[in-house]
Amino acid sequence: MNTLISRLKLNSILETRGLTLIEILITLALLGIILVPFFSFYFFGTNTYEAAEKKSNIQNDVLLAAEFITTELRTATAIYLDKASIDNKDLYNSSIGLKKGCIEYHYNNKSKLITNPNIVKLSFTLKRNSNILEFHIVGGEGKEQYNIDSKVTLLNLKTLPEQDYSGIWVHYYNPSLE
Repeated sequence: MNTLISRLKLNSILETRGLTLIEILITLALLGIILVPFFSFYFFGTNTYEAAEKKSNIQNDVLLAAEFITTELRTATAIYLDKASIDNKDLYNSSIGLKKGCIEYHYNNKSKLITNPNIVKLSFTLKRNSNILEFHIVGGEGKEQYNIDSKVTLLNLKTLPEQDYSGIWVHYYNPSLE
């Protein structure tokens, strides 16, 4: 009986041929048909996530910059708008402006970046005989751009401007930094 079983096992092992080339090709083709949509869906999802994350980061930077500018300038007692950064420590102890795509904040001889380098435009406008500072921020990469136009009431401004001013840097005196 044992010899009969062992002969049957030996015969089945000897008769096993393996896979033919056609069987392997058919298996690979079916596997490809099943896996291609799966990977297409995976890469589509990954690309969509990355694009949404980039948009979200840009929007967050623009909103953060607008909030920072509003909070920081509201209590300024003296203000000056210019096209560039200046080092006039007599009248102003702080500055906010655009430098290499980042909004930069200068205070007490220190410098700090407020945003990532995705701010395209920053502009300030202060109208004659007004204590309302208007600012415009554009952030983006490529054709995706996000804009914020806002106004800040300068509550502690000692003298109103005698003419219209505009610039990409705002220099101001912040009494809380003393």
